Amino acid sequence: MRVGSAAFRCGKGWVGAAWRAFLVLLTIKHHSCCALSRDIVKVTIIFFKGWREAMPTYEFGRAMTAVDVVMLTVPDFWKSAGGESRLEVALVERTAEPFSGRLALPGTIVRVEAGAEGRVDRTDLHAARRVVAEKMTLAPPHLEQLYTWFRHDWDPRGPVTVISYFALVPFDRFCKATDGLLRFCAVDELPKLAFRHNTIVDKAVERVRGKAMYSSLPGLLMPECFTLRELMSMYEAVLGRTANADRMDLPNFSRKIAKLGILEPVEDTSGEAARHALARSASRGRRPEFYRLVDRKLQTFERTEFDVQPVRRLTE
Repeated sequence: MRVGSAAFRCGKGWVGAAWRAFLVLLTIKHHSCCALSRDIVKVTIIFFKGWREAMPTYEFGRAMTAVDVVMLTVPDFWKSAGGESRLEVALVERTAEPFSGRLALPGTIVRVEAGAEGRVDRTDLHAARRVVAEKMTLAPPHLEQLYTWFRHDWDPRGPVTVISYFALVPFDRFCKATDGLLRFCAVDELPKLAFRHNTIVDKAVERVRGKAMYSSLPGLLMPECFTLRELMSMYEAVLGRTANADRMDLPNFSRKIAKLGILEPVEDTSGEAARHALARSASRGRRPEFYRLVDRKLQTFERTEFDVQPVRRLTE
């Protein structure tokens, strides 16, 4: 092989230099096989050592990555059966700076290194589940990624990438699993929250109300056993149709639900869930029929079945 060949001239940098050195060794006459093998090993070592040293390093400023969870529920359904129900969000009062004393969404800074606080968060979903687990011992029936923001002005500590999730949680799960540290506020009457979290709540309410128009999403907030009137009340709360003029018509709602096939009647009323349902409806006259969801997972419909009221946004 001639030194001036195309094969010899190929490649630049350390890769090309190593390849040319290897070809030179092959062209040297009267080399023994052992000597050639030693030279190949030397060239290989030089190549990898030089490639590693030649790799450039860059210094980048690392933005924080935060995960915030919008946990939505309807406490009024459980506190005063038959009364007006409103969609509310679970908040925490911050005990440290920044924004000490202000209400905010439950959230966390994603753990990228293992330390005293615990293991590394493998994904943003893992971090979101950790946030929910710290507030309640039971997993929510629906946890879904909402939106991602990158902002310089949301956190005074520096630029932050915020990955948000929303969860639908029946209020009785909060009662069983939390220690009273959570505060609940109606989504249409929020105060100004820390870290511009009003923007995240508005986005979550918009997504949930839009999705409730064509899915069984409000049903995920229901107890195991309920009446059609209670389910209609839950749809009204989630959709924002709480004013008298916006209330749904029960016969029309019942026909739609029957057509969608997401419910099944409860025949056995001796269980605990049926007893709770009986207690909620005891003051409403004759005993109603009770139902439960066919599937506790989210079911979507082929078309929009229910109308939604726009959320009132807080101007920051």
